[in-house]
Amino acid sequence: MALVDVPDDLLALVAQVAASEDRTAELQAVRLIREALQARDIAQRADRKRTSAAGRQRRKRERDMGCDMGVTEVRDVPLSPPNGSPHPSLTTSISHESSSAHAHAREGVPFEAGPMETPLDADQAEHVADTVRPPLPSPVVSAPPGPPPTGEGAARPVRAAPKPTFKYPSDFETKFWEPYPLKVGKAKAAELWKRHVAAGVDPDDILAGLQRWLASGKWAEEGGRFICHPSTFLGTERRWEDYPPAARPVLAAVPDLPPPPVVPASIVGRPWLDSYRPFIGPNGPSQASVMNWASSLGVDPYEAARHLTGGLASTGDWVWSQRRPA
Repeated sequence: MALVDVPDDLLALVAQVAASEDRTAELQAVRLIREALQARDIAQRADRKRTSAAGRQRRKRERDMGCDMGVTEVRDVPLSPPNGSPHPSLTTSISHESSSAHAHAREGVPFEAGPMETPLDADQAEHVADTVRPPLPSPVVSAPPGPPPTGEGAARPVRAAPKPTFKYPSDFETKFWEPYPLKVGKAKAAELWKRHVAAGVDPDDILAGLQRWLASGKWAEEGGRFICHPSTFLGTERRWEDYPPAARPVLAAVPDLPPPPVVPASIVGRPWLDSYRPFIGPNGPSQASVMNWASSLGVDPYEAARHLTGGLASTGDWVWSQRRPA
């Protein structure tokens, strides 16, 4: 490690450590020297930053002052030659001084103007100022808005070009698309139609395949559930070459039949059961069914209803015994 710019007290400490040959003290001295060098580096970087910032501020002030500088030196030359125009040497001198001032301002170097050799009176100074001062821009006068021009010189409005309309092939439109039961994806189906025709496929083969599917009745099943899209029919699978399976017959709807009446086990095997069965409702025997059965046999229905307290079997036996002879 170089011992440059190390304080004297640290150098003395290093000398003592070297004489004592103490490893711990040597490490402590090295650490102190390293910290001292790091502190020195930090201080130097801070000084450089302050110096750089001060230099930038000074150059900015000089640049701002240089941009506002005007005529700095006028040579002792005649102001007006005989023809009345500004002297060329005067104009060259003024332009050179002004350019030098601006160049110094851009480079950040202060510009010191030389002293004027000959003082100017008021008229001469005004003439010099008029010579150096840039001309003012001429105002731009815009014409007031008015109605658009008409006549032969008027610009004609540009009309947008009409969009090209897509024309479907006549065979596809009339013989394929109209009878096809599913009207979706017409443009894609037409593109596939033209592609197959260009590849050499006979349109009559496609139409014959369509007629086979329409006549099979397969597409009419389940509300058209098996109808494929036109683009699928004309796709790479070439569905028009397939033969549809035999259509299943559509069965007529069968009305729901009422469930058989419920017959209690107590009256099964009775001789009058077949006579009483038509009067039994879906929920089983009831008082109304017994009264209607008794009335059909010529027996008092109310008397039959009073016998129901003894059970259905005994009531049926009584009604059957009291029936009117045929």
